[in-house]
Amino acid sequence: MSHVVLLAVLAAALIDAVMHLLLKSERDCYAMSLLTGILGGGLGLVALCFTGLPDPAALPWLALSVLWGAGYWLMLGRAYDKGALGLVFPVARGGAVLLSTLVAAIFMAEHLSASALLVVLCILGGLALVTMNALPQGLRLRGLGPTLGLAVVIAGYTVTDAVGVRLAGSATAYCAALYVGNAVVLSVFAARREGPRLRALGPAALPRGALMAGMSLTIYGLVLFALQQAPVALVAALAETSIVFAAGLGYLWLREPARAAHTLGVLVIAGSVGMMHFAV
Repeated sequence: MSHVVLLAVLAAALIDAVMHLLLKSERDCYAMSLLTGILGGGLGLVALCFTGLPDPAALPWLALSVLWGAGYWLMLGRAYDKGALGLVFPVARGGAVLLSTLVAAIFMAEHLSASALLVVLCILGGLALVTMNALPQGLRLRGLGPTLGLAVVIAGYTVTDAVGVRLAGSATAYCAALYVGNAVVLSVFAARREGPRLRALGPAALPRGALMAGMSLTIYGLVLFALQQAPVALVAALAETSIVFAAGLGYLWLREPARAAHTLGVLVIAGSVGMMHFAV
């Protein structure tokens, strides 16, 4: 994995951790998640004016990814409305790495070397330590159902977009079109089901939603660029190191305690990231 790809995914992971902390701090996480997805479409539309449309060969994969993406914003909001950040974040991310690795190996013939597979397993082990440490500390299992659904959705769009972006020609155009499609689906859903809940957020929520939408667009643009250059399993595993940044931000900003198992898990993930460059 090249230095450029490594830095791109690490940057995406850092921004992702900040975005999730901002979303979890909202009074109504579900409604704000919907609003963020919808506002992302406006930013995507602006970007399309400069990038143009992706190659037509990518359109079937783009259409499938639009459904995954809409599901992501719905599941994300429900998971954070019901579950704690310390449970939702690592379970969804770790589960997504495992699922996307298995799907890519079975359907995309991406067979990892022994060293690369070891790195992926080490990252999963670190995530497991962080998760197991969270459960005895009074973090209830509320939101586990949406969280597991979120893991499936993340794995689904990761593998789908790994194929689609390689056919699209431009990762930026593909990302912009994806966010526009997400916004259309979410807008229709919101108009039919969640209009009052969105209106209850008030105009003051628009700048916060726009900020998170911009962060999300930047995150996934960087991830799509990486998927054009490197195997799915490695990009997925490296992207999920956002848990490391989330742990650090939680400790510094939210004064969350840094317990031994949690710290060990973070160190395992960080060390595995350092090995990622040499794995392939």
